[in-house]
Amino acid sequence: MDFTDGLTDAAMNDPQADAADLVMKMESYRQLYVAINRLSEVQRGRLLLHFMDNLTYRQIAKLEKVDFRTVGRSIERALIQLQKYLTE
Repeated sequence: MDFTDGLTDAAMNDPQADAADLVMKMESYRQLYVAINRLSEVQRGRLLLHFMDNLTYRQIAKLEKVDFRTVGRSIERALIQLQKYLTE
């Protein structure tokens, strides 16, 4: 996943954006990208399916053939881990 392309697009759509703001956003996205990559493969996959592909816990569970509560707990733990990684 490359967040830099999205930021470049955002900058083109908002030419009034300050360069410093753009650099700060890029750094924030970089940190988020690094933190997401520290998650387990399962957590990372579920998190991205839920937040990037807008799938529900039930839809993800059906794809993975697991209980939807398992998916929910996994995503909740992933979010807790991300918070810890981002505040280190």
